[in-house]
Amino acid sequence: FKNHGGFSHLGGMSLQDIATAPAEQRVLKVGVQSNPKKVAGSISHVARNGPPPALLALGNTAVNQAIKSVAIAVKYLQEEYIQIACAPMYRDDKRSSVSLVLELISDMTVGTGQEFELLTSTSTDPRVLAGAIAGKVRDGERHSITAIGADCVSTMVYAVGVAREYLASDGLECFCVPEFIH
Repeated sequence: FKNHGGFSHLGGMSLQDIATAPAEQRVLKVGVQSNPKKVAGSISHVARNGPPPALLALGNTAVNQAIKSVAIAVKYLQEEYIQIACAPMYRDDKRSSVSLVLELISDMTVGTGQEFELLTSTSTDPRVLAGAIAGKVRDGERHSITAIGADCVSTMVYAVGVAREYLASDGLECFCVPEFIH
């Protein structure tokens, strides 16, 4: 499988093979039955050996499992001072599925001033949320997005992917760093 992001998934590779593969072949598939802690362990193993993997997930539930996995991996890697962020990218022209590209980041301090909270619900339009995200990024403001449940998490991921497209013409990027709230 090769997608617009340039990532190719090669079936039958061991985790160690993925960890030592070229960056475009560091790909993990996440499905609805994937155990987020196991996927997080795999993400962490690959990230310790170089560029973190991209995650391929299709459907709201699989995207939710992938985001949970990233949130857990963020915690695992913080102990080793490795910071990762997630950059959703569309996998096809129809925008029907996304790749979650994980990247090493050197500084989590982004933006200035007050942090704004954006909320998602089952009726949130991802394009409207993307516009709000892009506006906050253009203004240099920090923001968090609260999403509870697979549909809301998926909406947030798609919105960040659209916001990335909106910001590309300005030479700006945005990432998300998933975390659990209590």
